[in-house]
Amino acid sequence: DLRFDDLVADPAGQVRAVLAFAGVTATPMFDRVVATFVAGTAREARRARPFQPAEFGLSRRELHSRYAVYRTRYGV
Repeated sequence: DLRFDDLVADPAGQVRAVLAFAGVTATPMFDRVVATFVAGTAREARRARPFQPAEFGLSRRELHSRYAVYRTRYGV
């Protein structure tokens, strides 16, 4: 399992762990590509705005109910 907090804290390390699980070895090119991607997503995150469930025709209550098992399992 891959936890979001772990992915945010160490994106390259977490992706490398997924590759290792799949039996794939990361290369120096992989490290450069991930570093470039992470830098780009960090810039985008600063400009992001939070979405509201109502924008998608949902309610907070409905989402909490729908994802109760997931939220309990992962403590979110």
